[in-house]
Amino acid sequence: MNTFTVPFLLALVTANPGLYDGPLTIDGASIPDGLDTYSLNSAINAQQHPNASRGVTFKPFEFEEGSSSAASAFRDIEWAWRVNVSDFAAPNSTTGETGDIHLVTTSYDFNWPDSDELSTELNSSTTRFCLTMADLHDLPVNVTNAYTENDTNSTSCVSTLGQACVDAILKGGSFRGDAASRYCQGPSQVWSNIPECQDTLGYTSKVAHSFSLDTISRGFNNHTAQNATKVFINGGGWSGYFSSPQNSSGSNTYYTAMNRLHIVMINALRASSTGFEDGYSQGIQLFCMRVNATKLPTDDTNGDGVAWTSEGVLESAASMAQRTLNWASLPMWLVGLVLAVAINTFSA
Repeated sequence: MNTFTVPFLLALVTANPGLYDGPLTIDGASIPDGLDTYSLNSAINAQQHPNASRGVTFKPFEFEEGSSSAASAFRDIEWAWRVNVSDFAAPNSTTGETGDIHLVTTSYDFNWPDSDELSTELNSSTTRFCLTMADLHDLPVNVTNAYTENDTNSTSCVSTLGQACVDAILKGGSFRGDAASRYCQGPSQVWSNIPECQDTLGYTSKVAHSFSLDTISRGFNNHTAQNATKVFINGGGWSGYFSSPQNSSGSNTYYTAMNRLHIVMINALRASSTGFEDGYSQGIQLFCMRVNATKLPTDDTNGDGVAWTSEGVLESAASMAQRTLNWASLPMWLVGLVLAVAINTFSA
């Protein structure tokens, strides 16, 4: 697996509370009513042209069952999972606020080369993904720091969460939905309650007093499902988050999103024939990523007994100026994607 990062330096300011804070479906379905057209279009553009992005290649059908040539071909398909963080002007996104109002978005997308005929053929298939995201906007810095530059060439969560925790999460993450409605149920257990995850996600839940999971289903062009009204588009965001209005660019919220740990579980489901009622193959994978993997300071600056990622980024703002591109062994289609992001970033 390969990776690229494109961090971009912005000025550091303090965030103001605002109206919009929650899950963001980039195509607009989950954005609250009232967000003006300009801000909505800016959010969509921010996902396509992020200020900071990291991408790691993976094989979505690596665990495809069967010995046929078709099954073997699907096992070799390679995509890229990207985490994109953007800061953009949204002057009409709040009321009662004046000044240079900005929003911060974090989005997830999948990319594959246009020349990949098998991935293109999925547009006319019943294939779908069950996707579960850990809804964490800030984490204890010791959990965040467990993910380092040594982890950036892989989607693996083992070095960050531990092998036992990863195995336990995957064990409870199989598809348990209704085949007829193609509905994806969430994991059988909240990850922070899993005994093997107590030193990381369990600890996060205790000090943050919250831990939640969001599960969605995404299909392709002919896909209909109870909780999958949207479809995959190559390079199109399939989920993410946006902040409350910030009083300028480069807020602590932006840097926290760029530095925090992102955790996603994917389950690729392919029907064995024309429908899921006749059986399906699935392959569950757990992904971890930080857009910027810099080690953060561990000081508890606000004295609440926990050193948070958001505190660490305040202390290390100077280190965020780095611009890093890891080119080693990148496939050419991904190099093109990196260049497109980099050109947009450095011309901003």
